[in-house]
This record gives sequence, C-alpha cells and structure tokens, in this order.
Amino acid sequence: MARSAIVIVGASGTHVGTMVTTIIGFLQGIAAAIGIGALAVGPVVTATSALCRSWLAYQRLQPLWEAVKESVPDGSGAGIRQRLQRRVTEIQAAEQALSPYWREDVAARAQAVAQSATLGPDLEQAFIEATVVLDAASARRRGDPPATELLAADRTDTSTSNDPDAEVARLVLVSQAVRQNQRRP
Repeated sequence: MARSAIVIVGASGTHVGTMVTTIIGFLQGIAAAIGIGALAVGPVVTATSALCRSWLAYQRLQPLWEAVKESVPDGSGAGIRQRLQRRVTEIQAAEQALSPYWREDVAARAQAVAQSATLGPDLEQAFIEATVVLDAASARRRGDPPATELLAADRTDTSTSNDPDAEVARLVLVSQAVRQNQRRP
C-alpha cells in the first residue's frame, strides 16, 4: 500500500516527505480494511434481513388486520376459536411435512406397547401417532434421511375431519400421548 502511495505521489510530480507517504499508505490500508470488512459483513446482513422479513411483514400488516378485525363481528371465528383452529392447521401441516420420516417399525413397536397396555381404540391410535410423530421429528432434527419403508395407511389416523371439534379432540388425545411418551425413559 505504501508503495502505491509513493507511486501516486511520484506520478504527480510533487516531492513529498516520507511522513505524507506513510499517511497516504495508512489511509489506503484503512480503506482496504473497510472494503474487506464490508464483504465479510454483507452475507450476515443479508441473512439477518431474510430472517426479519417475515416479522417486518407481520408488523406492517397490523393496521390492515386491525381495520378488518373491527369490521367483523365477534363470533365463532374470533378469539380463542380462531387461535385453536390456527394451531390445528399448523399441527396438520407439520405432520404432513414429517410424514416422509414416519417409520413402519416405530409404528409396529408402538402398536405392540399400546395393545399390551389394553388401551381403547382411540387412545391406542393416539399413542401410535404420537410415537411415530415424535420419532419423525427427532429424525428430521438430526438430519436423517426420510424412511425407506412407507408407513401403512392404517397405522395412523391423521386424516382431517370435517368436524373441527372432532379433529381437536383427536389431536388432544395425540398431544396427551406425546406428553406421556416424553416422560418415558
């Protein structure tokens, strides 16, 4: 850098002392360091921006949401029912995303355990589904590949019901089974 400063000063025809040359070289070094720093920080800024985009959009939708919410009368779709339906929908979407990781051997072991515990049909089905879903979630978090053997359709009852209350009741049973599964050693 200092060499380029000397060349620049020499090309201008002006004789300047080494102090000025040193200062010019120092300033060029700072400029280069800032440029390199900007290149290193750029991807971090881009990644942070991508992560924040959804939150920013969520906040920007606030005025529209408030205006629309005020014009819709409170009813069966408002408040806790709306939140409950959103949670059910998100669970169903997550189960769909995890379905390639559902393993037949896990379902078979869960069914054997459930039958030996003499659970009723609904609880048995919930226990099997909970076991399969927990295993699939764990496999996906570890980065394991999807299951090679597809799970038989009759092993779990993840079909969505047209009756929202029945679907909530089914998922509550699965959730209870998840809690019991997580307590087991």
